[in-house]
Amino acid sequence: MGNRVLDEVLVILNTTRITVKPEKGIELGQTVSRLLSSAKDMTGCRSFRFYQDVLEQDTVLLVSEWDKESDLNNFLRSNTFAILSGAIKVLSSSSVDSKAFLI
Repeated sequence: MGNRVLDEVLVILNTTRITVKPEKGIELGQTVSRLLSSAKDMTGCRSFRFYQDVLEQDTVLLVSEWDKESDLNNFLRSNTFAILSGAIKVLSSSSVDSKAFLI
């Protein structure tokens, strides 16, 4: 039997790597913690997680999984994302790298 090609996307994975200003790491963590439950409650959100790099304390990673592209797009247009995006702009240094992957 050959390889079976899937006709649909199983999950959309969105990642955002953020370099945080050293003095703002705790504040970003607190802000993200408050917003995670709102994001997780959105239609199509399978998970939303916040990780800190143990070797580079000023680097954090937001990872979210979505059922459909439209679910991710709805999140990106939400008030929750607007607040999160604003916090990231204020609390991070110039390095923010965001990517979405179809898995």
